[in-house]
Amino acid sequence: MSSERPGWTAVALGVAGGFLVGVLLVVFLGAANGGETRTVTVAAAVGSSPTTAATSGATVVKLTQVPDVTGERLDIAEDRVKRSGFLVERKGGGLLGVRIVSNWDVAQQDPPAGAMREQGSTVRLHVTRR
Repeated sequence: MSSERPGWTAVALGVAGGFLVGVLLVVFLGAANGGETRTVTVAAAVGSSPTTAATSGATVVKLTQVPDVTGERLDIAEDRVKRSGFLVERKGGGLLGVRIVSNWDVAQQDPPAGAMREQGSTVRLHVTRR
């Protein structure tokens, strides 16, 4: 009995077959919802309350004011932003990125402090070394 290893052609065919199975799964699972994309536009009418909007079947979006964290230490700023209901994205940090969070300050933020944004949206913090 010989113990030959498979050739490059067999390996390439195996990899291609696995890739094809993965693509077919994604296509099949993606088409399970009918393949449609749904966009929801939210508009607030003056004088409407969340209770009225909820009972009428409208989508209610909770807007929150973005906190002012410019000039704060990065670890404290991230905590404040997260407690306000936002996600945090760091920008900057040099070649190796931010290793020790307390060694960095927030130089700029986007969106700016005081802006009203939907909870769960992202606040980008541009950092500089302390």
